[in-house]
Amino acid sequence: KVPTARYESFSDRAMAEAYLTDQPCPIVLKADGLAAGKGVVVAENLEQAQSALQFIFSDLESDRVVIEQFLPGREASLIVATDGTRVVPMVSSHDYKRLGNGQVGPNTGGMGTVSPSNHITPAQESWAIDNVIHPVLKEMQRRGTPFRGFLYAGLMISDDGAINVIEFNSRMGDPECQSLMRRYEGDLGELLFALSGVAPLPKLSWSAASAVCVVLAAEGYPENPVNGDEIFGMELASSIPGVAIFHAGTTLAAGKLTTAGGRVLNVTATGSDLTEARTRAYRAADMLQFRGVQFRRDIGT
Repeated sequence: KVPTARYESFSDRAMAEAYLTDQPCPIVLKADGLAAGKGVVVAENLEQAQSALQFIFSDLESDRVVIEQFLPGREASLIVATDGTRVVPMVSSHDYKRLGNGQVGPNTGGMGTVSPSNHITPAQESWAIDNVIHPVLKEMQRRGTPFRGFLYAGLMISDDGAINVIEFNSRMGDPECQSLMRRYEGDLGELLFALSGVAPLPKLSWSAASAVCVVLAAEGYPENPVNGDEIFGMELASSIPGVAIFHAGTTLAAGKLTTAGGRVLNVTATGSDLTEARTRAYRAADMLQFRGVQFRRDIGT
């Protein structure tokens, strides 16, 4: 009884196409299986939906597609640490899924995050823990497969405050983790040890600072990222106060730092408020250069 979008799933492409003709758009199509962050398509019209089916069944070689009702609203990431019974929530955050400014372009694994988030209130977070997180944990216990670790519920919050789950991840979330770790003031090892169920969950301590993460992606991402380009500016960018850069898709080739993935670098910055954190993050992002680099300029706006 966890609230989510209305959906149907299909392993037969013809049946999926027939179903689409009777559904309103926008509509969401999801490949059932691992898809390297490329398995979700938000189709604005029937033609895009049909192209998405072709992509999912042929290009991704998925044998099943989930077709979901489109849910408008604000996205927020509710991430908790749990030993299967006890729950300790992380601080709030939200991410930016589309490739381009203003939420346009293809869906990605995430082009940036901010923490704290103004997309979810403390009351809404408490409601979601009671009505989303705890029911899932209880059901997994009932099935004999208790969950321990970080449980991530991607929430869509409508204008009237209604909350639906749009995805679950059995991890902290990427790139939410990058922003959260910049604010975490506790001992991560102690927390991870406690999640095994052998010690009490520690009280989590968080900085009052704001954190912003800007993802620098390779040319061609997300469809066909281009790799092998040298990255410049790391030393300059890293020298900015409050900035830390996480490597996501890089490698050393003949002593040179080069691109080796779709999402290449996660530029994070902290500040006394969101404005300061954004300013530092984008100052650093502009110092980092590689051929075809692309990143959004509206993270945190």
